[in-house]
Amino acid sequence: MSGTRKHAPDHERVEGVFVLGMHGSGVELVQALLNRMGLRSLGSEAADGIDPLVALNDRLLEASGGSRRELPEIAPGEVARMLGRFADEARSQFGDAREASGAPGDALPWVWADPANSFLIPFWAHALGARVAVVLVHRNPGAVVRSGDSLTMTDADLLDQWDRHNRAAMVQCSQWPSMVLSYEELVSTPKETIFELGEFVDACGWSVASDAEGALELVDGLSRDEATPADGRAVGAQYRVLGQVLEQLHGIHIGPETPRDDPTALLEAVSNFYGEDYYGSSYDQSGVPYQRGEKLWEDLFARLADSIVATIGPRTTLDAGCATGMVVEALRDRGVDARG
Repeated sequence: MSGTRKHAPDHERVEGVFVLGMHGSGVELVQALLNRMGLRSLGSEAADGIDPLVALNDRLLEASGGSRRELPEIAPGEVARMLGRFADEARSQFGDAREASGAPGDALPWVWADPANSFLIPFWAHALGARVAVVLVHRNPGAVVRSGDSLTMTDADLLDQWDRHNRAAMVQCSQWPSMVLSYEELVSTPKETIFELGEFVDACGWSVASDAEGALELVDGLSRDEATPADGRAVGAQYRVLGQVLEQLHGIHIGPETPRDDPTALLEAVSNFYGEDYYGSSYDQSGVPYQRGEKLWEDLFARLADSIVATIGPRTTLDAGCATGMVVEALRDRGVDARG
């Protein structure tokens, strides 16, 4: 699932690359790889040991009603509007970071890895007025939990944050030239993955001096055991499904010839993920399987259907996201032309 376009015209050339993903998924590693491949890394510690851009992102998350431990609940499309008052400060801080990186003006493209940008790109792209690209690097959720270098959270909270970071990053991939890769493939097939990263840089319109050997050295020291997927039984089905979706998105997505612009391709890829096993295991309540014949669910959907009929009185209904269709059946039992 990849396609590239090299030597883009100046008006289509990206100015920089955001590396997105969950803490502990390899975002900093991918930034370092792109730096070895000629891009200028942003982000450096000030005298007090704090990266000014990271500190600003912390404030942006807080102003949005969230934090690094819990991403804000507002929709990505609302981010730029809600945070508009920070635009001048952001441009100033970003300019300082560009100067510190040794790439003033538009001499070379920049690369910036911060998991918070999975949520904040709409603000930054608007504030900078820049054409950007994104690399989404994801990692098996069980491995993120095992890594211990993410955030100080419970396993359940880590999995929730893995889910939210990757879903937010997927939205950004649909908006900008993008590349999706996994930490596991980077560790297990470093030469191939680094070569594809180079293709992505070319496709973004840049021909830069690349230190491929130096890039390989960064990965060669990693244990191949880290590329082994964690035991999937310890991870809920909803997370395994998202992992499968991310796998389907692997590759470079730039231009109208790529599958990103054909939603039916992804729809066909994921249509078989949501089968009986997915709902049966993911929707259990107190150990009660989510299936027909279970009194808990039959009573719940009977009450729900009675309430819909009593309060709305519809002749027809469409349940978007009907799972196995139990509420649809309950409505039909009450004379409603229900579909799901």
